[in-house]
Amino acid sequence: MLRSKRKRVGFGKNLVKGEASHDQKGKENMEVAESKLMEWCYLEPTWPDLSREEMELLASEVTQKTQKGKLLYPLEMRFMEYYRLLAWNTLPPGDYSALLSEGDGMKEIKEKIRALELEAEALSRRKDVLHLLSSYSMKPEVAIDVFTLTSIFSRINGYMRDLFVHSGENNGQVDYITCRNIISRRIPELFWDVKALLTEAAFDTVPYLAEGMVQNMSEPRLWPEGEFPAPQAMYTLASDSAIRQAMKCIQERTFRSIGISGIGGKEVAKALTNLPEIRNTFSVVLFVSISQHLSIRDVERQIKQQIHVWRKRTKGIDISVPVNVPFQHYNCLLLLDCIDEPINLYALDIPGPSKTGFRFHVQTVLTTESQIAYRVMPVDLEIRMEDHLLPWDLFCKNLGHSSTVDFSSLKPMAVRLVEECHGHLLAIILLARALSGVKDGGVWELALHELTSELSSEIGGISKDMENVLRFIWQREGNATKHCIKYCTSHDKGTLFLRDSLISGWIRAGSIKTQEEGDDILKDLISSFLLEEFGETSIRMREEIRLVLLNRFILRPHPVYLMQGSAGLTEAPELKEWDAEEIHLMNNKLSEVPESPTCLFLQKLFLQINYDLTEIPLSFFEHMPVLQVLDLSSTSLKSLPPSISRLVALRELYLRDCELLMELPPEIGALWNLKVLDLDRTEVIRLPREIEYLVNLECFKVSFYGCTAQHTNNKKLGAASPRMLLSELTKLKELSIDVNPDCVGWYIEVAAIMNELSSLSNLETLKLYIPTIELLQQFLQLTWSKNQLMIFPSLSHFTLKVGRHVQRIISYLPDDLEEKFEKLSKSKLPFSLEKSGYLKYTNGETNTDIIAKALKNASALFLDRHWTMGKLSVFKIDEISKLKYCLLVECSEMQTIVDGSDYYQGDTEGDNEEDREMSIEFDGGDVFPKCSTVSDKNDEDDDDGSLKDDDYDDEGQYDLDLGERPALPSLQYLSIRYMKSLESIWKGPTVRGCLSYLKILALHTCPKLTTIFTPGLLANLIYLKAFVAEDCSIISSLVSLEPSNSKLDSFLPSLKTISLLDLPELVNISCGLRIAPNLDRMVIYNCPKLESLLPVEVSSKYMKEIKGESEWWDALKWPESEWCNGRPDYLVRTFVPLRRGGDLMDQLATAADSFEELM
Repeated sequence: MLRSKRKRVGFGKNLVKGEASHDQKGKENMEVAESKLMEWCYLEPTWPDLSREEMELLASEVTQKTQKGKLLYPLEMRFMEYYRLLAWNTLPPGDYSALLSEGDGMKEIKEKIRALELEAEALSRRKDVLHLLSSYSMKPEVAIDVFTLTSIFSRINGYMRDLFVHSGENNGQVDYITCRNIISRRIPELFWDVKALLTEAAFDTVPYLAEGMVQNMSEPRLWPEGEFPAPQAMYTLASDSAIRQAMKCIQERTFRSIGISGIGGKEVAKALTNLPEIRNTFSVVLFVSISQHLSIRDVERQIKQQIHVWRKRTKGIDISVPVNVPFQHYNCLLLLDCIDEPINLYALDIPGPSKTGFRFHVQTVLTTESQIAYRVMPVDLEIRMEDHLLPWDLFCKNLGHSSTVDFSSLKPMAVRLVEECHGHLLAIILLARALSGVKDGGVWELALHELTSELSSEIGGISKDMENVLRFIWQREGNATKHCIKYCTSHDKGTLFLRDSLISGWIRAGSIKTQEEGDDILKDLISSFLLEEFGETSIRMREEIRLVLLNRFILRPHPVYLMQGSAGLTEAPELKEWDAEEIHLMNNKLSEVPESPTCLFLQKLFLQINYDLTEIPLSFFEHMPVLQVLDLSSTSLKSLPPSISRLVALRELYLRDCELLMELPPEIGALWNLKVLDLDRTEVIRLPREIEYLVNLECFKVSFYGCTAQHTNNKKLGAASPRMLLSELTKLKELSIDVNPDCVGWYIEVAAIMNELSSLSNLETLKLYIPTIELLQQFLQLTWSKNQLMIFPSLSHFTLKVGRHVQRIISYLPDDLEEKFEKLSKSKLPFSLEKSGYLKYTNGETNTDIIAKALKNASALFLDRHWTMGKLSVFKIDEISKLKYCLLVECSEMQTIVDGSDYYQGDTEGDNEEDREMSIEFDGGDVFPKCSTVSDKNDEDDDDGSLKDDDYDDEGQYDLDLGERPALPSLQYLSIRYMKSLESIWKGPTVRGCLSYLKILALHTCPKLTTIFTPGLLANLIYLKAFVAEDCSIISSLVSLEPSNSKLDSFLPSLKTISLLDLPELVNISCGLRIAPNLDRMVIYNCPKLESLLPVEVSSKYMKEIKGESEWWDALKWPESEWCNGRPDYLVRTFVPLRRGGDLMDQLATAADSFEELM
């Protein structure tokens, strides 16, 4: 099909000569051709449509790629096949005049024959190298049909002999027809068949040859002689290898004629004749010396004479058999030794198969010292003596000895190593790469010891040499690298990995964590030759390497990450499974761990939340030299073993919630690399003095909950924190000290500690328990060396717990509420430089002035049981203007949260609406403020709604031209619990911006509460998302019907959830005001007087769920004056009855406590 489309042009001329045409538009043409080549992946029939220039440019690029030793993709191979067929067959079959015309003389014919001889020689060289490599101990990746390859070369040699005869070499008469046929068709077709077979085996030859030698075999030696010539021992080894290769060829009878070239070839041939295997194979061995003075006839005559002599000396042989058929019944080895050069034996008549069908039993071995065997006669295989220096050349070149100090002193050991590899070329490369750059002779001795060990055995076809070398390499690899290798071995033979997908696979398998780590490991594996680059973007592993690793070293691989967290384990994993970089055994039921596990690569160990773990064995940490993270939190440990001092690489140590831990061993001081030490919520009584040696500590958390009054009175025990200990930890960025409320002696110690804090200039986060208001005042007056206040503005976050924290018998707070609230106080927008602070004030009585100073810089306030404070508005507006989160608990005298009259004169609620000039459109549930308000301005700057420093003037006052300063303009969360005197949230006048960013309002157990929302306050709450009212016994409505000039027709536009729990007097929700147009969830429980729901209260189109008691829902009234058609269907579909039983309280608790809107 291809020939029918070929053009009559001198196509491929440049490629045959090894040149590429490049005209002025070369680059443009190449881009077009490359684009078309991509299309050929799917449309190969488009090849004939390419122009000659495009074809030759592409062929030139592919040729240059092969000359550089790069492998061709199947598409490129098919293209070159098409191109070369076109180059040699540009004319119709039978017309060869354009290639060889009858006008060509003897000179032209000889030139074309010489070109074919050179190409045949180059192809033969490639075939010979492939056979050379296969003669060594190696497993080829591709099974080559040697018989087919040999038969093709036999046909090529036959054609070359025919050309020699028909070109007039003997009688001067040229047979043009025969020459044209051979030159133009027969030999080129065979050339391409050979190239196709050799290209398949390219992967088996590339690593063993110098760059560019895969395609270009013009160099006499596979590797140029290096800086250190081969020692005599290597020449002896080369002779033995050549003998072994020649004997293998002779015994297998795959080649009729073999050439041995180079110094020592004659000795190899003679050595063959003395081998028992050869003597048993052949009936006769003939030896003929050939000189350039002898003619072909003379050589043939010598052969016949030797045969005649042999016949006479041999008994039982019928010597009447004609001399011209001497080898009909016998195996004969014919040795031809070329004494001098040049000699041409192409016309030598060595008897072939007779026409009578008798078997042919002769094999020829030609030896020549300086001439290439192919130039003497058309042999089927040439063995070059210098080629068998390949093991030494490979070792030296892969070793890169130029970078190794004093290689000459290591040279004898290098010879031993090469010898002990027993000619296994792949093992030699791997060994040399492993020793590359190694200057320590001890490592070389270790490698030699591994190669001479008897641990390996040739079982299952696995090479003992490969196993020894890979054992040496495997023992030196890191754990992550081992698991990356294991990942590669788990794939099938010949699997090609794309570079990026391979690294992604390593990450998914848990072998590594990051792309950068994968890049480094991949680079090392390629450098060590465990993996190879294949083409431009692919990676693969040689099959022999894969098999040895898989069967000898990866019998039971373990992941880098031993992931057994929350697995219900009662016993620790077996010792051999502790060989990992990370071990996750948290949240199990372990009561003990191994005595002394060997974890040489372990970096992170997680044993937290194993409550039954009471003891760590004395030598547990002995063999964890690179451990960096150790988490023993929430265990029942009472102490740490002395072997903790072995963890010199440890950076993070977590002992959080170890409630039985009362002391640390002095060996803790050996962990000088430690950066994080977390002893929060432990029972530690005192710190060892050795803590001062942890000079790199950046985060230190400790709880002196074991410090009771009894321990404090015992003077022998000493202070909880040794004097001047903290001042030594100058790199501290985070310091947290919590104390048992019963620790009376802390009053004295905290004063000393506060004085040491002035030395911690890097401190960014501080948590401190200050038992009295007087100590708080002292703390606020502390300054840095530059006479700046220590806490403001230097700290980015502080947590101060002030007041005498007497432990309660009964706590009214949910178990985790305070912890969540404290965590919430630390939250801020990403990359925000805003400072935050958390102030907890417990059991306060009077003197709010000092608290106000700390509160002015706080974002969160937890006011717990203040006995005299009547309202939060006792603090000035600027003192609470940055407050975002507020938790008020058991403030028994507090009657209202904010009294507007403390800040504003007269009733400004009506003016508030007129001045606001805001209209709110309700369309599909969206609310759009139509004017620029303070909240609008803040929202553009920062979504959290807090006031920034730019909003204040030089005196720290809120700068607002449009009216008076709002109260609590940044507050987002307000939770009120167990306030027995609280009557209202807000009373008196309001102005624009008051509580405007409030998102969550939660009211729990306020028995006197009557007023929650006024219409004036409702107008400000445009961002309120969640509202909870629980156990407020006299509330009749959420909205008070106070006089108001509000022009708004809808309120609470952002409200999503309402929870109304245990409100026995609740009659209605909003007193007829339209609220919550975007409401999607409502929970109502034990509100017996709430007998109906009004459309203005549940008008949201987005309602998803109304939870309540089934009895209440069924008893609801739907008056026609409000609901034209009774209960609407969309509300029926949303009702979900509360489940009765033990989980009812959990359902209600979930509804009552919500932080989701803020997290």
